Amino acid sequence: MNVGQYVHDYTRPDPENPSGPNPANDYSNITLAPMPSPAAPVAPVKRRWPWRHDKDRLVLTGPIEFGDYVGVAVEVNMHPDIKTVVLDSPGGLVDDAIEIGRIIRERRLNTTVPASASCVSACVLIWAAGVKRTVDGQLATHCPATTGDPFQCVPSRQKMVDFLKEMGAPEAVIELQEAAGSTSVLPVPAEFLTPSLPRHRPEVAQPDPTWGARPPKGWPATPWW
Repeated sequence: MNVGQYVHDYTRPDPENPSGPNPANDYSNITLAPMPSPAAPVAPVKRRWPWRHDKDRLVLTGPIEFGDYVGVAVEVNMHPDIKTVVLDSPGGLVDDAIEIGRIIRERRLNTTVPASASCVSACVLIWAAGVKRTVDGQLATHCPATTGDPFQCVPSRQKMVDFLKEMGAPEAVIELQEAAGSTSVLPVPAEFLTPSLPRHRPEVAQPDPTWGARPPKGWPATPWW
């Protein structure tokens, strides 16, 4: 077999087009666009894990993000000596917070908010799951909204209220969650919370018997932004 017969010789006229290319088509001035340079590799975002094991305590800090409940489950399984979950979080994903809460309740762990910390929005769900719950810092409710509609938080609010009721959260916390909006946080008054250490409670701060454990009207609302 003569392999050369399959190689086209461009110096000879094409039998199918003996006249050659149309001279009216001048291709000599065509400028080819340069090939785009490959994009520089993007370094992965480094995120510090929001939990750490400290003796018999599991400390959860920072926002609650996707998949965090898996890490919490691993920690409590690896360290069966954990008795208390310490919280300092601005909130985050409701579904992950609920899963973390279920882990806490299943393992019958306690939850606490230290004096220098705050537990806001979805973090309250984790706090409510504790068998024994104490607050020395700030506990505040907030209604997280969807990405598409920042002012529509009804579905997430109801999910949070239902979980708080399931966990037997204080009535004041449930009512504040029902009243919370997407643009403000509602701090839970200290008189409705149990501190880890005894503290002075002035007479004026005691719950009025006319509304029992319900929060008083006009509790302070802190802007979310």
